[in-house]
This record gives sequence, C-alpha cells and structure tokens, in this order.
Amino acid sequence: MQIAYNNSNNNNNNNKSSSNEIYKVVDKKIKNETSIENLLHSYNVIDFQNINRCNSKFKNKFTPFKINHTTSSNTNISQHPLPQINARTKAYIIDNDHDGRNGLIILPQVLTTMQQIYYSYHSLTSLCEPTTAKSNLNKNEFEPNLFKKFVENHIDDGNIINKKMLDLKWTTHGYHFNWDKRIYQEHNKNEFPTSLNELSKHIIKSTFVANNNNNDDDDDSINNKHYGIQDDDNNNSNVDFYPEASIVNFYSNKGRMGGHKDDVEPDQTSPVVSISLCNDAIFLIGGSNKHIEPIPIRLRSGDVMIMSGSSRRAVHGISTILQQTIEPHLLNGLIDYSISHIISKNNVNPSYQKSRNEERKEKLMDYFQILRININVRQVYDRSRKTIGLLNQRKTMIQQQQRILSLDLPIRNVPSTIADLSNSTKNRNMTSTSDLPVRNLTSNSSSLTTPPVVFLDIDGVLNYTRSNSEIHLEPELVQRFRKLHDATRFKIVLSTFWRGFKDYVEYILSRKGFPKDQIIGTTTLNGNHATNTASNPLRKRADDIMEYLAANPHIKSFVILDDRISASNSILAKHFVHTVSKEGLTDEKAKDALNILNNLTWYNNTSTKL
Repeated sequence: MQIAYNNSNNNNNNNKSSSNEIYKVVDKKIKNETSIENLLHSYNVIDFQNINRCNSKFKNKFTPFKINHTTSSNTNISQHPLPQINARTKAYIIDNDHDGRNGLIILPQVLTTMQQIYYSYHSLTSLCEPTTAKSNLNKNEFEPNLFKKFVENHIDDGNIINKKMLDLKWTTHGYHFNWDKRIYQEHNKNEFPTSLNELSKHIIKSTFVANNNNNDDDDDSINNKHYGIQDDDNNNSNVDFYPEASIVNFYSNKGRMGGHKDDVEPDQTSPVVSISLCNDAIFLIGGSNKHIEPIPIRLRSGDVMIMSGSSRRAVHGISTILQQTIEPHLLNGLIDYSISHIISKNNVNPSYQKSRNEERKEKLMDYFQILRININVRQVYDRSRKTIGLLNQRKTMIQQQQRILSLDLPIRNVPSTIADLSNSTKNRNMTSTSDLPVRNLTSNSSSLTTPPVVFLDIDGVLNYTRSNSEIHLEPELVQRFRKLHDATRFKIVLSTFWRGFKDYVEYILSRKGFPKDQIIGTTTLNGNHATNTASNPLRKRADDIMEYLAANPHIKSFVILDDRISASNSILAKHFVHTVSKEGLTDEKAKDALNILNNLTWYNNTSTKL
C-alpha cells in the first residue's frame, strides 16, 4: 500500500508556510521510517535494479534513455579506471515533466565492483589530503594520511583518529565554495584532480555526445542541447563540459542532506555528475520549489546520476542512508584492498601482523557498513567569459537584483553602474526595491551602450496557452516580466508567432508600462513551430534567432523566452529559458533569465552555419 500525501502541486503556492511544503513532509516521513522493507514498499521509492517490479506511482516519470553508440570512448588512455558506457548500458531519464525535473538521468550500477572499490579508496586517501583538498574538519583535525592512520591504529588506542574519521563529512577540490559569503572566488582553489576530471568528462561524453544523431528539431526528442551539453566546435572528441569543482560527501552515523538547490554557481546550465559508493541511500528529487512532491529514488553503489536540464536547478537532497546495504563482495573487497595498500607486508612477525589485520578488518567492516560516499562534479563558470573573476565583482549586485523578482514594490531611480550604486548608498541602507541596481554593464566596455536583449515568445510565456487566436496577456505574468525588465533594462526582439504584428504588440506593452521604444526588431518571418523534416522543410525559430544575432554582432547579452524547444539549438542552449505553456513565466523561470543576462556573454561567430 502506497502512502498518500496531500500534495498541493501549484506553483502559485510559494507563499505557503514551510509546514505545508510537501517536500519536507515526504522527507520527514522517510527519515523517520525505521524499517527498510517498509520504506522501500510504502513510500513510492523507485529502485532501478528492480524497475520491472517497481510499483511506485512515479515509475512512469522515467523513460529509457538510449545511448547511441556501440563502444564507449577510449578507457585505456586513462590512468584511472573508467566505466564502459555504450548502447548496452541501461539508462533512464525524466524528459516529460512539468515540475522542473527534466534532464535527470540515472545510469544504474554502471561502475564495476573493482571500480567502486578503487574510487571509494581513492576518496578516502588521495582525495582526502590537506595539501589538495579542504574539509569540514578544522586544520588541526584534517591531518595527512587520515585514513591510513585509521587503518593502522589499534581499536583501543585509536579513539582520536576513529572520531576524526566519523566526523569527516566532506572534502572539496578545485574551486572551494566560500560558505560564509556563498561565493566561488578565483584565488580560493586547488588544482582539480585528474582522476575526477577524466571520470566526469568520460561520463558526460559517453552519455551525451554520441546522441547527436537524434532528430535535431523534434520537440519530443531527447537531445543534448536541451541539457546544457554540446560538442566543442562540433568535434566529438571534445565535450563542452569543464569540471572545475567537486565535493566528496562522507555520510556516516545516519548522515543526511536536507532539500536544497545548487544555485550558487554562475553556470547554471552545465550538468552535475554524481557517483554513489558503498551503502545505498534514498535520494529525493523535487521540482522548482518545495511545494512539489519529490520522487524518492534508491541510489545504490555504482550508480551514476546526471542532473542536467531543468533538474540541474531542482530541489534535491538525501533523506536517509540505508546502512548495512553494501554488497558483501564489495565490502570484503574494499576491506582487503585497503589493508593490502596500507599495511606493509615486510613485518618480522607474521603471526602478529595476521592478528592485527583481523582487528583492522573488524574495524573497517564496522565503518564501511555505515558509510556512504558521494562524489559530485560540476562546472562553476561559463567558459565563454574571458575573465571569470568578473563574476565575483558582481555577486552582491546580482543578489540584490534577484530581490526585485520576489518583492511586489515599485522600482524607480535605479543606478546604472557600480559607481552610481556606491554613491547612491553612502547615506542609506538598501532596504527597498527603489534602491536595487540594474544589470552591471561595466565588465565589458562594448556593453555600456548595448542593452541586453530578450527574444520573446508571447503564447506560453506571457499567457497560459501554447497558441491563441488573439494576442492576450496575463497581468501577473506581465508584472513578472516587467520586474525582469526593471532589473536588467533589456530590449525586446519578437520571435513569437505574433512578430508580424510588431506595432500592435508594442502598443499593448506600452499600455502595461513598457517604453514605446522597447521592441527593437523581430526575427525573420520564415520561422515556424513545425519541425524540420523531409516533408516539411520549414526553418525553426532557433535558425531565425541565429540569423538575427549574426546580423547584429553588437549584441553581447541575451536570453530566449519560449515554450517551444524549437527556439533553441546546441549553440543557443545556455541562453534558453524553456517555459511551460500552462504556467508561463514563473518566478523560477524569471530568475533563470536574470541569471543568464547577468552571467553569460555572447561571442558572436558570424561564420556559424544556420
């Protein structure tokens, strides 16, 4: 019997109290469940190892994800073991969800047992050194060779080391996140580990790049471009994914992670790669907010999860660790591997060494039976920017801009530069939206006279229909669009079906408070909603947008707001905000657009083939 929840799955419920957030309700129920058997059978948990017998109501959310190549990319050139990912690899994706989870991909147990042993040990040793990583442990606690000392010590004389191992919660590599300021900083980083760079790029390349033979224009097709992935210069040997930061989480003593969004990286479009090791866990994937009921997923050791597309920005967390679910062959192999790589065999007293190893096995068995390791890797910055340090200069301003989208107050006297902002705030605190700054244009001199551009669709963005027989605007959606305008001072290029009625659209928007010169142009009238097939060789909206950009190389910042996937392609994907027709421009989509306008610079390539 499945447990039913009172789920109010309405995006307009953002003002509800936290006690009514369905994510927290589900999370609490799963966390407090003491019986693993009851948990797996009564809480709609999806288990991909037993997907055919799974009776979860969310089962139909996932569809098979076909990997369209017969051989995995070359795994022999790496000094670290890489999983085989090819046409025989089972994979599942959410690709038709209206709650902000599209692009979530699961590759069940794609790592072999030996690979799981290798990366578990690697996480506890090479990825757990003060010279190359940071940790939740303070400088005195985070000492070199911590795991080695843990294995070597007697049970009765290693209490301090034992405690440190249990207190170890995470290590970070590459760019280190500043938890106090909630920011990444250029000076706060170490060299990114080669092992995780090779592993994550291999996973992304093997999963996505070879899929570029899907129908490039079919709104219902699964395609790389919708998930923040594209070939680098159309070359399958490279991947437009740059691993820059990693967190290795160590869950023990019933560790968990509450529901949250990974929303601090300036690059919010590139996917996150997550690898599960040792004991199983119940992972919750929510939606665009905590009022959407989350899907519980059992992640097993060896599973790889990719959060791409809209799922990259979804609420998620670890509800509970299923202790003592580590497979016996993995447990024994990990114990033997650890002891054999740490303990010297050149001991003058073999019988003593054998006795000590029995103690070590006992201690390691206790530790590994409660441990879950999660490796996640992400790209931090959009690599089209020449100087990533510029993003940090604008962090405070961006956070203040985002308040515009959450406060229902008039906006006026908005400073246009950092200097103006400094002068305007010398004698007062910024406590109202009248003091909020617009988009900072000082990072690029050419941008000082070039406002950002919104390629605007109307139906499904400013109203709740996919198509209409007349131009109709919903007041609350227009108000949200106006707030985005007040935060960025964008200009509009009509890419909508109604772009042939520019003067009339301009008149309607002026009645809603927009300047009369707001619309600066339209895309060509050749574009169509239809897909590009042999029987219907019509161009797509994306082609028209590309043509407009090529003809207007001064445009350096833009976003595409559209409810049709045909408005994007592999080149435009990072500038594309895909709305849902029945929801229009939600708060989350408006914030996505704001993030793109603030963080992505377009380097126009006039030689791009349309």
